[in-house]
Amino acid sequence: LRIARRGIGADQRPCSDHLPPDRLAADHAASGNRHRTLTVCLAQASDGGGIAFPQSGLEVQPTTGAALVFDDLHPDGSHNDAALHAGRAVAGGEQWLATAWLREGRYRPF
Repeated sequence: LRIARRGIGADQRPCSDHLPPDRLAADHAASGNRHRTLTVCLAQASDGGGIAFPQSGLEVQPTTGAALVFDDLHPDGSHNDAALHAGRAVAGGEQWLATAWLREGRYRPF
């Protein structure tokens, strides 16, 4: 789980949450890749802070308490290009997000 505070500032560059082979090999490879992303808006910005998906032309404006879920991989394990996303600049206030990446297998033993 990652908690992020986003203050007033620049856009986030587009990124994908799946791990390329070299990073996957160094990060719990037996757990598989990040196949799904779950982001919860803990506090919305008073202005800005959307999440854009440039491949699909979709932009989502997070609101406090809302969750956004998207698949980083297709069911066959191939990369989902539509999952490319970028955080839009916060123009007023601050935004708090909690993000969890769901892996293909168990990440930590319980």
